[in-house]
Amino acid sequence: MQKYGIIFFFTLMNLSLSFGKDDGDFSPPDYLIQNGKCFVSGLAANSYQPWLVCHQAADGSWTVFVGVRNFLEFVHFSEKYVGKPVKHSGDIWVRDYASKKKTWINALFAYYVIGDKIIGPDGKREAIPFAKKEDAENFSRKNGGKGVLRFVDLKRSVLKYLNGLEADSTDQDFIIVPKVIEVKQPK
Repeated sequence: MQKYGIIFFFTLMNLSLSFGKDDGDFSPPDYLIQNGKCFVSGLAANSYQPWLVCHQAADGSWTVFVGVRNFLEFVHFSEKYVGKPVKHSGDIWVRDYASKKKTWINALFAYYVIGDKIIGPDGKREAIPFAKKEDAENFSRKNGGKGVLRFVDLKRSVLKYLNGLEADSTDQDFIIVPKVIEVKQPK
């Protein structure tokens, strides 16, 4: 019985380490930041480091985007950029806007402020990521934000809003669902 308790403990530790990969634990490859260009806008990654989104695909390849809006553009319209729909999987990392060091955080668990006064590097509205809900809400209040959303809420209609367009009923929203392993407590 004690053997299973030890295995369960290490399984929980492994889960907590994989889901808690933020606060400086993550750093994308240097070449990506120093030499990479946004896959959508073509902007140099090293010039806009606080705005970066790094995506590591399931095959291990890396892509960088300057701003969450550009990443969403790729997610929702991948056919436009690679000629075919892309199955999105892997890790997605953003920079915490509230962190002085612009700490990398897992994009799936971030809080995003939209509709604020801050304009992104390419002159358009942005979805600005925060690690903590409280930081996102405070920033939204101080900067005239329209709301705070989670990653699963960043649908095609939100992208249209960020691009200054009106959403319509033909929008088919694409949702990236994080792989979450639920551990049930024994009764």
